Amino acid sequence: MNDMSEDWRLLNQLQYLYNARLVFKPYNHCGHWDREQCEFCAKKFDVAVVENTMQQGYVTEAGDRWVCEKCYGDFGEWFDWG
Repeated sequence: MNDMSEDWRLLNQLQYLYNARLVFKPYNHCGHWDREQCEFCAKKFDVAVVENTMQQGYVTEAGDRWVCEKCYGDFGEWFDWG
């Protein structure tokens, strides 16, 4: 596993995403939000196909934390998402 402790995308996500169960699915908003962003790189998820947004990714079982495919691949082993 690479040492990613100096990666600019890492803030305090270990506190709430370590060993979390994430599932891959299309983005769907719930509540009053119609868009979210990746917990690491801040790339936007949106239900509409808009330039520079994603319509699918990894989300926690509670549906409140989204992770893009790139960040999932980069941090999956480090965060024990296996």
